[in-house]
Amino acid sequence: MNENYNKEQLSDFLEQDYINRNQQLNILMDLLNNLEEAAVLSIDGEWGSGKTVFAKQLEMLNQKSDSGYKNIAESTRQEFKNKYSVVYLNAWENDHISDPLDVIIYNLLSNVKRYNPKKVEDYVRSVFGVVDISQAISTNTGGLINLKSLSAKGKEGKIIDYIESILDKNDLVDNLISKYKSDFKDKKLLFIIDELDRCKPDFAIKFLETIKHYFYTEDTVFILSTNIEQLENIVKSYYGSNFDSGRYLEKFFDASINLREVDIDGYYNRLYEVGGSSYYRISMPKKIAKAFGLSMREINKNTKTLSLIGPFLDKEKFFEDELEFAFTHYILLPIAIILKNRSTKEFKQFLDGQSFKIIENKINQNNEFKKEIRHVLFGPEKTNSSLIINKSKALYNKILTSEDDHNTNELRSNLKEAVNLIGSFTDTEPNSGEKNE
Repeated sequence: MNENYNKEQLSDFLEQDYINRNQQLNILMDLLNNLEEAAVLSIDGEWGSGKTVFAKQLEMLNQKSDSGYKNIAESTRQEFKNKYSVVYLNAWENDHISDPLDVIIYNLLSNVKRYNPKKVEDYVRSVFGVVDISQAISTNTGGLINLKSLSAKGKEGKIIDYIESILDKNDLVDNLISKYKSDFKDKKLLFIIDELDRCKPDFAIKFLETIKHYFYTEDTVFILSTNIEQLENIVKSYYGSNFDSGRYLEKFFDASINLREVDIDGYYNRLYEVGGSSYYRISMPKKIAKAFGLSMREINKNTKTLSLIGPFLDKEKFFEDELEFAFTHYILLPIAIILKNRSTKEFKQFLDGQSFKIIENKINQNNEFKKEIRHVLFGPEKTNSSLIINKSKALYNKILTSEDDHNTNELRSNLKEAVNLIGSFTDTEPNSGEKNE
């Protein structure tokens, strides 16, 4: 998941622990505080499970000066801030560069620039032993790197190509880390590496080897936020399908932390800002998300898509009564969007009126889902599963297969067009400052 939340949203999640991850962040900080030697840790989670959010929140806890985060021990956080300087690096955004060492050093220098822009050229001069470094590197990289500004454009630059003839790479890295520590109050370096499991196989392998050969020192700790299963597949695609990728990765990681599941209720409450939303609009999507096992990324995408499709299905124009409106908006539409993003075949069958079994199976298998559909169909009245299934099937068939009613036919046409048009092109992240009505 490339969860592009802005700093305000990340801070908001942290302050109130909406997604129930703060306790795990606190445990991780405590673990890091007790580390005295080199270590490479993995944060393991499925794609879309919120690994990037977790990684960026860890960085934020290290850098922010304010306090008062729910389920975060302030003493633990202060010790973490005092012990580590954090460098966050998105590997996937840099895998077009051939040598990962270039990437790591560039991001380290970028971190220096963030805290003290005037220090960057001094670093290059003192660490790399070059006097007139600005012109030399600018010439060597075709003007892509300008040390006076060291902008994001410099990521394509090949700093190491120029300097490796002056110093051995190991010495270069040792000198760089040593200077960094002296300038950052003798703090250890914590590299948070994100999205390595999305990189090209050769780059991912080189990155792991670079960590092992150049950065495995008592002054550095690496955290790789990645899906281990996918990383194993990358290793196999590089070395061959019969290669023991699990054992290969064991030599790189000292420990692995399994990312806990997101608190769906808390996450939806924040997305919809409960006070301004109807009961069905917030409660039913939660139950559907749980029943279908949605990730954070899928929740974001489905929420965005629902907000865009709503205007296509005008309540006054298409619906004879409140029940048909509720069943379409809060049951049919969310399920259709999920299926579209997971299986084209199942999606088509569902909207063609051929897959009521999907709803029936969830009613039989998931008690919370069943209770929510019962609430949509019958209100507080207590009914058994058979009545819920029969009523749901009747509405499903009327809306998706009936040819007797002009409004229903037009609704079905608009529903299909809207989902087909929007479903595959919505952003997976909520917009900055966006409020869901």
